[in-house]
Amino acid sequence: MLGILSRLLLDAAIVSDCTTLSKIGDVINAIVDRLIHDDLIKDVSGLPALHFIENQLTWSVNQITTALIAVFHSVKDLGLQLQLLRSFPAFSPESALLQRRLALAFFFDERSFLMKTAGNLVDFKAIRRHLNRPEFVVNSTTDYSDLAAAIAILAIGIDDGGPPPDGASKETRAAFDDDVDTVAQKIKAMFNQINDTGAAHMKRTDAKQSLESFHSTLIYAMRTKQKAKGGIWDEEEVIEKQKGVMSGFARREK
Repeated sequence: MLGILSRLLLDAAIVSDCTTLSKIGDVINAIVDRLIHDDLIKDVSGLPALHFIENQLTWSVNQITTALIAVFHSVKDLGLQLQLLRSFPAFSPESALLQRRLALAFFFDERSFLMKTAGNLVDFKAIRRHLNRPEFVVNSTTDYSDLAAAIAILAIGIDDGGPPPDGASKETRAAFDDDVDTVAQKIKAMFNQINDTGAAHMKRTDAKQSLESFHSTLIYAMRTKQKAKGGIWDEEEVIEKQKGVMSGFARREK
């Protein structure tokens, strides 16, 4: 049933109908919650579902995984993959994790991501290596629609990147930020390689927007510490110097 409902999200007519889409989302969430609850009773003697998820919930091969594997194998068009993911009802921690697993399975074209735990889902080094594959090289043969869709799928899969927990050491946070930066640098390089010249190349523009949005998420939302501003002074010094300039200008006006 979960697989059938997920495939309905590939229908543009259903996705464009807010009422129908909402009902399908409610049913998917109900099915996911019930299946997880049943597995929970069987596997962990009735521990609360949220507690189990927070402790790296690992589902055995069950109805959810089987359904997602079927969806993974049947949907290979990047545009349809993105449509399915964007329409998937990620309203709970459980369904959000399923959405992320499916997104990274699509991005890497590797079904093993459907069985990964939340803590092992994101590997920035593996992502950086994957972005070196031919389909991500910007050249005269690039399919910009596919490129934009692939980056949007990656953004869904990464989500917040799995940052270090509160209280993590400075070294741990710095290592996480370095991993984020390696992907951000590649995304920025891809963005700079795309030459869009206005309305004649809207697919290129869409691809650049997808890359730019993802790059901003990496740098400004995912890093544990915002990168220092470039230039001679840091941000606070710049603000103080701007205040001084304006103050001097006001005195001269008097």
